[in-house]
Amino acid sequence: MKKAKALLFVSVVTAAAFAALAPGMAQAHPHQVCHWDHHHRVCHWVR
Repeated sequence: MKKAKALLFVSVVTAAAFAALAPGMAQAHPHQVCHWDHHHRVCHWVR
């Protein structure tokens, strides 16, 4: 049970950190956006 709670805590902290950093990172450099088109993955760069 302790392991599950620790894992949940880590994932919440990671998600919060990513949410805080993502907008700044997205503005700083182009990033890749991927989506599934039928059966293959299509990626393209956006600014």
